[in-house]
Amino acid sequence: MFLGTSCTKVETISKGPMVPQMLNYPSATIGEYRLRGGNVVLRSNLINIPEEDEGKKKKALKKMSQMFNSRGITAYLRNYITNTQSVRALTFDEDCRLNITFDIPYPMFVYVSQIGEIYMCPGDTAYVYIDVAAKSREELFKLDGTGLCGEVNRLMQKISPKYLNRDQYSSFHVNTEDQIDSLMTWRDQQVARLDSMVVKMNNGLPELAGCSPLASDIIRTKILVWYQTMIMDSHMSVQNVFVDKNAWILDGEKWRAFLCKYYDYLAPREKHLLDNPLFLIGANDTYFNRLAFSVFDSWTIGTYEMYPLRFDPETYAKLGDLSYTQGKKIELSNKYVREKLHINPNCFSAQVCLTYRVFGSAVDGIGSGKEGDLIADDVSYIMPYLTNPELARIATLTYRDYVRNYEVPEISNKPMTKGDSVFQRIIEPYKGNVLVVDFWEMSCGPCRGGMLEERPEVNALADRPIKFLYITDNTPDQCNKWLDENEIKGEHIFISRAEWSLLQEKFNFSGIPFHILVDKLGRIHNYQSRQTYYNLLGD
Repeated sequence: MFLGTSCTKVETISKGPMVPQMLNYPSATIGEYRLRGGNVVLRSNLINIPEEDEGKKKKALKKMSQMFNSRGITAYLRNYITNTQSVRALTFDEDCRLNITFDIPYPMFVYVSQIGEIYMCPGDTAYVYIDVAAKSREELFKLDGTGLCGEVNRLMQKISPKYLNRDQYSSFHVNTEDQIDSLMTWRDQQVARLDSMVVKMNNGLPELAGCSPLASDIIRTKILVWYQTMIMDSHMSVQNVFVDKNAWILDGEKWRAFLCKYYDYLAPREKHLLDNPLFLIGANDTYFNRLAFSVFDSWTIGTYEMYPLRFDPETYAKLGDLSYTQGKKIELSNKYVREKLHINPNCFSAQVCLTYRVFGSAVDGIGSGKEGDLIADDVSYIMPYLTNPELARIATLTYRDYVRNYEVPEISNKPMTKGDSVFQRIIEPYKGNVLVVDFWEMSCGPCRGGMLEERPEVNALADRPIKFLYITDNTPDQCNKWLDENEIKGEHIFISRAEWSLLQEKFNFSGIPFHILVDKLGRIHNYQSRQTYYNLLGD
């Protein structure tokens, strides 16, 4: 399968002074990377087990198994093309072993809580070795595997501490507008670090000596992703501080100028940072999330408040006209990306972000009351703009699967899972009420903000058959002071990290806040807005 970049020609643009480019990269044809999906087995084994006393050995293994299960270890598999995910709660047996099969859409790094990122490649087996004699958390897990999977995992344990160490990196978080100049100085320093890293990779990293060309490409891609993500993270802080607080809403030209200036380093580095199919293998959800919500944020579909087009009064007025189609909005966004950012809107990462934003928005509406024809319209608008045939094929097939699953009645005689049992135990005392279920944690600012915003509704509906359930894996000691000071009413439910992991698997969520609704008959519904639970109440 060839997953190359688009052949669509774009007007040649001057991209400034010469900058270091990746050499001998990729070192193989794209078809050699086994981009097809398939099954991967994840297994764990213990090493350095005391063998002298069988009784002590079994007791130690059982104790360690209980420890890991109580922590709630969770695997998050994300399809970046369709913005969909699969969450799996991992349970160790009494001998502290795992033997789990994953179905992945293409080779990828899978994040596993407590352990970290594990490279998985279809047809291979990934191993997690747990060192019973480890004296620190860093020494506890060792990653390995068969084939390319094992080679990449072994190499990453050498690469990460030296080149991808967050202790050596400090993000720049903007709190006031007068810090913008300092941010730009910081960004220039990070771009210089990225270029320096490109030169090092071109000269040959000693850790990659003797490895296969495919493994070398994957590792080098991972390094590029890491540096690029760090730069985008700090831009997001500006977006949160100024845009979300409406400080620059009335000065759109100022915001657009900043956005274009902050990301002007991308155009000269487009080939290895953006028009790079290997990012599908070496990136992670954070990378595509940051890229989609910053560089290519103007491709938001389903809303007329688009960055940066919403700051152009004439365009904004047109976008309010329903006859101004989604396709036209994409054309305008493509024009902005080409003329202002000097980036080819058909480059590989841009195309992935287009499907990530648009396709994900469409399928989220299935089952939520959004009419099927409108969902089909949302998806059909992007198809003429997906010039990469493989991306278009995957988007079409996945959309077909979503519609088929929605239209075919769900079989209700599935066996109960552990997650089902946990959830039924939680909601049983509130049977007969409409339930607004909110998964949250104290470290999540949007979670706390949403609870404060919902507070008037909770108080106003206190005498109605509706209950607000706030579920967290934090302890009461961590939460009660803030809850009491802010008079957050409702039902506060504290669960273990293991139970949280099982509920993540049941409802397939990773980010918080996450909401669901349960009607009076116990049926689960998507949470779209407050009006949704008023509808269930009959208002």
